[in-house]
Amino acid sequence: MPRRKDPRAEAARKARYKQKGSEIEEKHAESMGRQLEAFKGNLEQFAGRYKGRINSDPEFRAQFHRMCRAAKVDPLASKKGFWASALGFGDFYYELGIQCVDACLATRGQNGGLIEMDELRGRLRQMRGRGAAPVTVDDVERAVATLGPLGSGFTVHELGQRRVVQSVPVELNADQIAVLRLAGAGGGHATRSGLVQALGWPDDRAQHALAQLEREGMVWLDAQAEGETAFWFASLR
Repeated sequence: MPRRKDPRAEAARKARYKQKGSEIEEKHAESMGRQLEAFKGNLEQFAGRYKGRINSDPEFRAQFHRMCRAAKVDPLASKKGFWASALGFGDFYYELGIQCVDACLATRGQNGGLIEMDELRGRLRQMRGRGAAPVTVDDVERAVATLGPLGSGFTVHELGQRRVVQSVPVELNADQIAVLRLAGAGGGHATRSGLVQALGWPDDRAQHALAQLEREGMVWLDAQAEGETAFWFASLR
């Protein structure tokens, strides 16, 4: 007959294992914290050494931002901090953010407040002049993020392989984003029946999503399209 385990001894054993596990986890966390602080220090030295290249080379700058994310460092967190004084990041992105606003507002009447990323970057190049450093997609996204606290509605949407910048103060829901994705893949337009067929939506859901976008002035209606009304997004053609 097998010997029965003592419940009290078993509980004590489990408690010891739990305590040991907590000690190991605490030591691991402390070790990771020390490594992270050391990495941040090395990152500051790296930033000081390669300041010129970070500011002039957009690809190198993007790689530097990826290292910052790994170290949980936000170079834009404060204009008065080390990163702003060492690299001028605050001034660079705030200035770029204002230029994004100017370019988006200048084209809102043409595109309903949605401008494709490549077109926006092209306009930024013209505004900044030939002598200015190139601006990457990553730069534009960071600059747009600096506009968030203003409540201005500026947002970057990823639509498959394409990105568009929204400049109208309305929060698009999942259905509206789905309409944008489908329109981006379909030559810039969507129809009620096309949404029903492609997304499996009921008719009223498709109609509601399109009507919301129409109310915000983000689409143009082509009532003379063959078969049914087409909803066009100028920036997604």
